[in-house]
Amino acid sequence: MTGRLASLAYHLAPDESGSLRVIWEGASDHTAESLLDSHSEGPTALSAAQGLLRSLLADGPKPASVVEAEARAAGLSRHTLRRACQALGIRPRKDGYQGAWFWGFAPSPLGQPPLLLSLLREGSPL
Repeated sequence: MTGRLASLAYHLAPDESGSLRVIWEGASDHTAESLLDSHSEGPTALSAAQGLLRSLLADGPKPASVVEAEARAAGLSRHTLRRACQALGIRPRKDGYQGAWFWGFAPSPLGQPPLLLSLLREGSPL
């Protein structure tokens, strides 16, 4: 096979029993690339989570419960928040044996502020 196959459009509609069924609408002009490109405008969830973490933790560590609540309020999933933490080098730390968990930037080995290092790591303009 050579070339691309036509994309098919469809929608879901309830039938007489209340179950959903697929209604095929025929060929569509859309491709997988065009659909993905239409969703790539604006920040990704990961970049939004990184921005939130940078602003929340710029002044130092915060309780994990506060950070997670802010992320939920911003519509970010826990998984996305964890990926953003990993990308920025944010480390959870527990305050004593029975204390709360805190999230903050890991101490810098170069003596630079951690936020500055995370921006440089991503190539962000200063």
